[in-house]
Amino acid sequence: MQEISSTSTTSALASTIDNSESTSAAAAAAVDYNTFINLLVSEVENQDPLDPLDSSQWVTQLATYSSLEQQINSNTHLENITGLLNESLSNDSASYIGANATASALTVTDGAFPGLSIVPDAQVNTGQLVVRNASGTEVYRSETATSWVWNGTNAEGTDVADGTYSFSIEEAAGGAIISAKATGTVDRVLTTDGRQEIGFTQGVTAGDYTIL
Repeated sequence: MQEISSTSTTSALASTIDNSESTSAAAAAAVDYNTFINLLVSEVENQDPLDPLDSSQWVTQLATYSSLEQQINSNTHLENITGLLNESLSNDSASYIGANATASALTVTDGAFPGLSIVPDAQVNTGQLVVRNASGTEVYRSETATSWVWNGTNAEGTDVADGTYSFSIEEAAGGAIISAKATGTVDRVLTTDGRQEIGFTQGVTAGDYTIL
């Protein structure tokens, strides 16, 4: 089964954002290029035939011309690459909808939600699910069980505060701490501050995920 990690997707998206800036740069370069050509032509037309420009000046200006031309060509290529990358990311994102995914942490922004299964990264026979906030403070601990679900509530059964939450399973025998991930079905893909995220349910997203 193919697994797609958010790491490569996010890196590609970051590259897209950086390259998209080349569009305005290319436009600016094109303006400079045209201005340069106009000035050069004007200079040739108005030079004193009895005292023409020194050949070294021509070499310098032609070198500048060549540099501007290369810059415009490079920016054009970057724009083409950006377009292809945007199309690829769009196609990938569409394929995520309805797929199963795991996430090492969940960002909760709307209180309690329909429970998501929490799966340990290693075999655990029985243990307690422990949920911690971004500061590492424990906010929820389940009863000892063989399978685990979390629905966005704390130890008192009330909604957790908006934030990011991670998971672990504390083994009943020996007390070993096993890292764990939330698993569920992707219902949307969104981009926040240049970072691609997936949604599992209303108010629940993940930026560090793996598509199964």
